[in-house]
Amino acid sequence: MPGWTLRSSPFALLLLAAAAVGQEAPNTPAATRPADGQWYFRTRLQIESFDDDPRRVVDELSRVTLRNSIAVGFGSRWSAELMAPVEAEAREGGSDEFGVGDPMLTVKGRLWQRDLGPVDSLRFAVILGAELPSGHDELSSDSVDPVLGGVFTAIVGRHGVNAALRRKWNTGDFRAYAVPGDSSADALLWDLAYLYRLSPELYAPETEAATYFTVELNGLHETNDDHETILRAGLLYEAREWAFECTAGLPLIEDVDARMEREWSIEIGFRWLF
Repeated sequence: MPGWTLRSSPFALLLLAAAAVGQEAPNTPAATRPADGQWYFRTRLQIESFDDDPRRVVDELSRVTLRNSIAVGFGSRWSAELMAPVEAEAREGGSDEFGVGDPMLTVKGRLWQRDLGPVDSLRFAVILGAELPSGHDELSSDSVDPVLGGVFTAIVGRHGVNAALRRKWNTGDFRAYAVPGDSSADALLWDLAYLYRLSPELYAPETEAATYFTVELNGLHETNDDHETILRAGLLYEAREWAFECTAGLPLIEDVDARMEREWSIEIGFRWLF
């Protein structure tokens, strides 16, 4: 369009948001981040069902988690994020619990980037941080658990791919029978996500939002030989300054002996960029 540039376009915020924190699937990290001095708030409601308690204490467990995250960008490559979960557990055959779970503090640093266009990009970032104790008697590990990993993101046309690998060193011994990744065993987390932009086919000055179909494989392998892979599918709607996401998941591979098995999970969430 004659005389039009990204800087002067009314939909520049949409393109900048997509380049900064866009195309991140619900359960898979991305190598994107808020710009310097920009804030990003995200809230996600997740409902999960577990059964087959190896201790034979709880028959079934329903778990509702509200994860609230706030992130800020600083410098040209870095961002920091704090995630604090509020958890509620209904335990058939046991006592119910409600409170604040262990928060996660992470720093993300972009080590490499190759831009292919206004939005198209290849990026790699390192993730380091720790899960911190909340102090809740039943919902906290009462330990500081370091986390280290990396994530690669590719955005090309209507396609997006995120691939992440993280290691979590569990220094405590917490509810090995229930929560995946929270026991005395260390955890290796791997995630792979594919996003396809359903609309628009091409960005234009009148574009207000983009809609994506998302597919994820979220894997967890623990050093006690428990492992699982969850297949998730959902939708992501990204506007200029906010986004909506929803997804549902079922176990694709599940071989666990030290904790309960996950039957299914669903979640919805919102994001705001300001």
